Amino acid sequence: MVKSVRPTVLPPCLLMMLFAGSNVAFVESERVDVDVSNTFENVSYHLLTNDQKDLFTTSYKSSIANVFFLSDNDIDISKIKEPSTEVHARVSTPTLTDAEGLAVLMANRPDLIFSDLNGFNTTTYGLPTMSKAMVLKKKKEKTNNEDKILIATMVAIFGVSALVIAGILYVYFIMNNEFVRIYPEGGPEEELSSSSPFE
Repeated sequence: MVKSVRPTVLPPCLLMMLFAGSNVAFVESERVDVDVSNTFENVSYHLLTNDQKDLFTTSYKSSIANVFFLSDNDIDISKIKEPSTEVHARVSTPTLTDAEGLAVLMANRPDLIFSDLNGFNTTTYGLPTMSKAMVLKKKKEKTNNEDKILIATMVAIFGVSALVIAGILYVYFIMNNEFVRIYPEGGPEEELSSSSPFE
């Protein structure tokens, strides 16, 4: 039986598939909180009705949200102290840059935040006589769910990589396998590729 051997060459497209997984990157986003406090001496919060209290807190949240393109749900009022109406809140921002911008504006120009243009009734509530802000820089702690998602992602990537490698090895085996053509019993044996004149 005459045998022929194909050259041991892998096509470029298969090499690209093999090394494609090396460019995978994980990008983790993290929100940054800002603690703010504002004192409104024109407001006697304890004398307001429940509806008036709701309107005040809603206006407070909306004013901050409108300036920094946030949702009202990103502003959490933790407490309101008396006798002066001192509002303490935590604002969740998308990035550290946003957090720092909010803190600077809140501390230096709160009138640009709590304005009629932003939905805050300055005639009724006035402007804050004192405003403070502090950016909370902290490391993000991974939760069990995040760990599970990361593990599942890694398993999926390794699984796909294993399939790609298996496919490459299969093609490699096919390309480099010995191809022969077997004739019926008693007949000649001939190789698929052209035979050498010296054989």
